[in-house]
Parts: sequence; C-alpha cells; structure tokens
Amino acid sequence: MVTRTRAVVIGAGPIGLESALRLSQAGFDTVVHERNTVASHVRRWGHVRLFSPFVMNSSEAGRLAVGENCPPDDALLTGDEFADLYLEPLARAVTRSAVIHEHSRVVGVSRESTWKHHHVLERSACADRFRLLVDGMDGESADQANVVLDCSGTWGQPNPIGAGGIACPGERRVMTAGDYEIPDTTTEAASWFSGRHTLVVGSGHSAATAVVALAELAADQPETRVTWVTRGGRGAPMEVLADDPLPGRASLAELANQLALGDSDVVTWLPGAVVLAIDGGPGEFSVAVEDPGRGRQVIAADGVLGLAGSRPDRSLYEELQ
Repeated sequence: MVTRTRAVVIGAGPIGLESALRLSQAGFDTVVHERNTVASHVRRWGHVRLFSPFVMNSSEAGRLAVGENCPPDDALLTGDEFADLYLEPLARAVTRSAVIHEHSRVVGVSRESTWKHHHVLERSACADRFRLLVDGMDGESADQANVVLDCSGTWGQPNPIGAGGIACPGERRVMTAGDYEIPDTTTEAASWFSGRHTLVVGSGHSAATAVVALAELAADQPETRVTWVTRGGRGAPMEVLADDPLPGRASLAELANQLALGDSDVVTWLPGAVVLAIDGGPGEFSVAVEDPGRGRQVIAADGVLGLAGSRPDRSLYEELQ
C-alpha cells in the first residue's frame, strides 16, 4: 500500500485555497485548517474595491476549477464579490479532493521528534514529520504532516502605530480590532464618522483609501475632518507611478495626494510624524504626535484608525529552526 504525502495548509483564504487545489491535484493528501470560515478575512474588508483586475487575483488552475461562472478577467471586484464569485466556489472545488476544516485554529507547528535546538545548521538532517497543535470545534488535537504551508496571511495582526514599529503607550489599552480596519463609510453604521475628526495613521494604500472615503463624507457633513499621519516625509504622501498599469491605484494615489497637499480643507497631512502615546477612547482620543515641522503636539480626535499594514503570526512556528 502506497501512503500519499500528507500536506497541511494553514488558512482558507485566497492563497490557502489556491495552494490546496494545486497540492491535491499533484497527488498530496491535503488538509486545510481555517480558524474561522472560508475567506472570512476577505469578508472583513468586503466593502473595499480592489484596484487589481480579477485575473491578477486568481490562478489559471483556480479559474478552471471554478468554471464558466468565473468573473471576467478585467473585473474590479469588491472583497465580498471576490469571495462570493470566486473564493466560495473555489473552496467547493477544493473539497472534491481535499478536506477543509473550518473553525480549526492551528496553535503551533513543530517536529515530531526534532526539537528547535537539534541539528542546528543541519536542516537536511531533520527528516521527521511536522506536528501541529490544532484547536477545533471538538477541542484540541494533534495533526501530522510531511509538508506544512502557512497561508494564514497577515490580516488580524495589524502593525502597531507607535514610533519604532511597536505599540505606543496606551495603544494596547484603548485601540480595538475595528480601529485597525478600513471603515465602510457607505453603511448607516459608518455615519459615526460624519461630522467628526478622525486621525489616520499609515503611509500605504489602505490609509489612502480611508482618507479619501472619510473626506467624501464632508460633502454632507462639512465638519468632517481628517488628520493623516505618515512616517514618510516626501513631497506627497503617495507615490504615483508613471504609466501605472492599474488605473484604480493611480487614481487613488492622485486623489489622496490632492487632499493632503491642500486642495481640501478637510484633510491635514502630518508628514514624517510618529505617534508617541494615545489615551482616551471613541469620541475623546488624545494622541501625542511628533513631527519635524511642528514638534510635539497633542491631537484631540473622535476616532483613530491604525492602517500601518499588518504582519504574519510568527508564533505559529517559533519552535521550528
């Protein structure tokens, strides 16, 4: 009897599903452990429209597996549309040859008999299988695999907003998970931002998306204001690529720059600034900021959005070399 090589994929998001599909097609005994549900993290930013076309966010093998109901190659989908039209059907295709366990969180990955301090600088000597601690709906259990792919992504592990890339004093106490996500300003619940002052921290496209969306609220509520803190001190907060192949990205960068550089009274840009401390809570945040132009100042804000990117959960494999 031939035993197939067992592969475990951590995460049932876009990369995890594509990986599981290819592994199972290649003959691996494939299992996916997803801590929530399929594409749950994509759903968290489901209101945001991608500026990359569908063909860039899918594989040829995945599109073939989903079949004729795939979106057009040039479609610019929202996160929810991406999940509905591609990721959910892809998951169903994957389950024809692999197993997807939802609400199954991988807590840690190690080796069955090789500890972290064994065979230092001799990785090829580690031939034993991987051992995984899994927290599922029926409690904790162990799983084994010859191959492990960490496709858990970075969503849910936001970068702190404090100086030096670590949390500033008060951040862990007063900031909540929702403070690190792009708000949906099209919903009734997001009317909370209308007529209020929001401080946005971040230098990338997520921060720019939030700044532009919040600034649009000022059309109906002129009191709406945004303070945009970026670590970069260049001439504009966003780099606009010459002949950018993604028009949506170029438009976002250009509009964000226009708002930041004075075409709007809604947005105040603080380039080269760092966040030193934060206190308070919704409606009464107090944020200490230091920037080259104004020195140290304390900014009062109704809301704070930390959109400085995110990072992988490296604790999963801290017992591996």
